[in-house]
Amino acid sequence: MPLKRTPKNTSASTSSKPRSATKTPASRKTRRASSPAHDPTGDDALLALDPTYAAGPDMPTSVAERELTSLARLAHAQQARLSKIGITSENVALLARFARRLGALEKAWQRARGAVQLTSAQRRLRDEAEALDAKLVAGGRWGCSDDAAAQAELSRIADGSGLADTIQDLRPPILSLPPPILSPLAC
Repeated sequence: MPLKRTPKNTSASTSSKPRSATKTPASRKTRRASSPAHDPTGDDALLALDPTYAAGPDMPTSVAERELTSLARLAHAQQARLSKIGITSENVALLARFARRLGALEKAWQRARGAVQLTSAQRRLRDEAEALDAKLVAGGRWGCSDDAAAQAELSRIADGSGLADTIQDLRPPILSLPPPILSPLAC
């Protein structure tokens, strides 16, 4: 909702005390400069969130980063039209910063995951888990071939790769769907 302008009161002060010429209120710029600027894309903002703030991503991070970057680019191109509805250039710039920050965090996460070395027993278990994941997705695709919502969810599950994604796929929230979804005759 736009703010309404109120006319400035130009009448003389009704106070009987004389106004001091030496005392002036502190300028707004000096007051603002004393407090550090809040950066919503920084580590402090991320660490301030409650751990239960959000669930795991529902798409690969690289896809989310590309979509966010594309949205920022489109918003920048349409800035004149967006400003008419209250979306400022600062909002668009912040969106682009979020996209860059997401990309940087994902790269750091991939480097950290890549540094972990698995033993041969762990690699064997990972391979078994990936095979189970593939069989569950294939069984779900066959059993629910007429259910578009189930196919979309199975595509989302199959989209990722790697150990962390496989573990996420096999966690109870996905397996806690009604038992018939695991049966070929469920759909």
